[in-house]
Amino acid sequence: MSDDYRTVVQGRDAKRLLGAIRHQRGVVGEKDRSVRDANRELKRRRQERERAVQRLLTLTEPAQESETPLLDMMDGDGWRNVPLAHAVNAKAAAKLEDEHGLVTIGDLVDWQNDGHDLADVKGWGADRASVVADELLSFWTDHPEFTQPSPSDPREPGADAEDASGDAAA
Repeated sequence: MSDDYRTVVQGRDAKRLLGAIRHQRGVVGEKDRSVRDANRELKRRRQERERAVQRLLTLTEPAQESETPLLDMMDGDGWRNVPLAHAVNAKAAAKLEDEHGLVTIGDLVDWQNDGHDLADVKGWGADRASVVADELLSFWTDHPEFTQPSPSDPREPGADAEDASGDAAA
C-alpha cells in the first residue's frame, strides 16, 4: 500500500478520478466565490443599516438645552426668546437656523407672519413640516406657562374686562 496513488489508479479510472477532482474544484471555487459575494453583500447591508440608524438617531435626538432656563423666559413675551431646540428636534432646529436664520420661537413666528411656511424649508415636504408643527404644538401643550399671564403681571385674569366696564374705578 505504500505505492504512489498514480500507480494504483490507472487508465480509465484515473481519467474519471481526475475529472471528478477537477469538477469538485470547480464546485468548490463557485461556492467560494458565492460565499465571498454573500460576505460583501452582508457588509454592504450592515453599513446601510448603520447609516439608517444614525439618521434615525439624528432625527430623534433630544433637543439641546439652552443656557437660559425656561422659567427665566416667562416674563411677558419671554416665549419669543425660547430656542427652537427646546421645541423641535435638534436636526430641525439646526436646519431652520442654517437655512433661514431662525434661532428662537419668536424668529419662527415672525418668519411665518411674513408669509412663510414650514413646508417652504428646502427638503421638507408636507409630512416633515407636519412633524415639526406637531413638535411645536407639543411644546405649547407641555409649557402652558407661556400661554398664561406672567407671574410678574399685577393684573388678575379678566382685569381688562373690569377696566373696560368702569367697575374697577368705583
